[in-house]
Amino acid sequence: MAVLCIAGSGSGAGKTAVGCELIRAMPELRWLAVKITAHEHSGFEGITEETDAGSAKDTGRYRAAGAVRAFLVTTKSDAPAFIERVRARAPECDAVLIETGKLNAAEIAEAGEENLTLAVLTADVSKWKSETHMRAGNADALVLTNGMTQGSLPDELRWMVAFALPKGEWQSAALVDFARKRLKPAHL
Repeated sequence: MAVLCIAGSGSGAGKTAVGCELIRAMPELRWLAVKITAHEHSGFEGITEETDAGSAKDTGRYRAAGAVRAFLVTTKSDAPAFIERVRARAPECDAVLIETGKLNAAEIAEAGEENLTLAVLTADVSKWKSETHMRAGNADALVLTNGMTQGSLPDELRWMVAFALPKGEWQSAALVDFARKRLKPAHL
């Protein structure tokens, strides 16, 4: 299974929007979408499957974009174990998109699986979480949203592969091509 992790600079950066656009742009993959959150939903830690593609929740948006299956994982401690359980529940999928703030694809991918980590960053650096600089530096590429340009990145990130999206847009042909080349599963 190909593994795509989308991390970001916080709420409103566009992580879900970018993820949805990548799913739409690569219908050749049978997508499993997983949103990881530490926030308690319904007061429990666990896995919830989204079955309603019309839902306004992020998992519903992933389903509407074309994900075969979508799950919300709520945990404060062991996201990789939960992801393993979700992957086991979706054997029909050949690619997994994981929206997370704390993991990268190389940590989740099994031996031989293609993987890619994108850090979605918004122009307001003052709203970045404290660990964003480090996590962005460990990503394979940056996706710059809401008017951010490579020149407005902190110095330690300016050298990285980056895709600047025009304000209000959530994907580009170059970003899709980059992701497609990195995530091509064995059956294609």
